[in-house]
Amino acid sequence: MPDAQRLLSFLLLATACLLLACSSNQIKGEPPFAQIMSWTQSDGRLSVELRLRNVNDEALEIDAIALRIMLPDNGVLEHAPSNLNVSLPAGGSERLTLDLTANSPALEQFLALESGTIGSLSYELTGQLLRSGRKSLTLNREGFIYPVPGRSGQFR
Repeated sequence: MPDAQRLLSFLLLATACLLLACSSNQIKGEPPFAQIMSWTQSDGRLSVELRLRNVNDEALEIDAIALRIMLPDNGVLEHAPSNLNVSLPAGGSERLTLDLTANSPALEQFLALESGTIGSLSYELTGQLLRSGRKSLTLNREGFIYPVPGRSGQFR
């Protein structure tokens, strides 16, 4: 009889674990999907339009964001943590325009891209979404930057 009780206990525990795993109203706690919609360069100032899409079942409250974007040949673009107070609804998205600071190699690469000297730039974005009283979320994205034909200082 003890073996039957152990088997029954195991089956009840396994069923409870499966029910908890299948529960759809629990927050995943995953970072939002980050996508760069556009880049703008004017008089040595760069900005980026960032789209964040919440993949969680609950709203995400974001207090601040910090970005670091690496370009080839030691080009670095950064956005220091700044107060945002953005609420991303469950399954919703938000577009943010963020000013970037750029080192000389990064500015030179954008000028070369704009002049047509190079056709594209690769980038690696890493970022932190800071949330008061909760674990910060990490963003990661890789891609390429291309000039927008006929629009000086605009990139996609």
